[in-house]
Formats: sequence, structure tokens, C-alpha cells
Amino acid sequence: MVDTNGIKAPNRAGHDLWAMNIFYDGTVDEVFVERGATEVSSKRQELREQLYEAKCKKGSYIGCFGYALENNFVLNNI
Repeated sequence: MVDTNGIKAPNRAGHDLWAMNIFYDGTVDEVFVERGATEVSSKRQELREQLYEAKCKKGSYIGCFGYALENNFVLNNI
């Protein structure tokens, strides 16, 4: 979990609160797709969309970072 502005307001998911992971290969993402999985990019996109719909759109910080990655950090819908 990352809070980009610390304790200052507004502390809103997708604005200054983000959930992300740093993986062994050095990538930063919110979701993990096992190497060798068929259509890794497609599966990653599907997982990001599911988290966005189930969590971020409902006010959680989970799912927002993946949404941002999928949309080149254009955050009109968060």
C-alpha cells in the first residue's frame, strides 16, 4: 500500500492511495500472472478489470493501480 501524500487529505483510493506489488523480475503491478500462462497480457488485463470493478469502484484502494496501468494513468473513472 502506498499513500503518496502521507497523512494529508484527501486520502482517496486511486488519487493518493494505491495497492501495488514489486515482483522478483522487477516489475511493479497489482496483479500477478504466472509465467508460461497462455495469453499473459490478456489474463493480466482481465484480472485488473475484475479488481477495478469489485474493489476500486466501490471505494477500496485495491484495483485502482491496475486500472491506472491499463489506462496509461488517465484516471477519469476513479
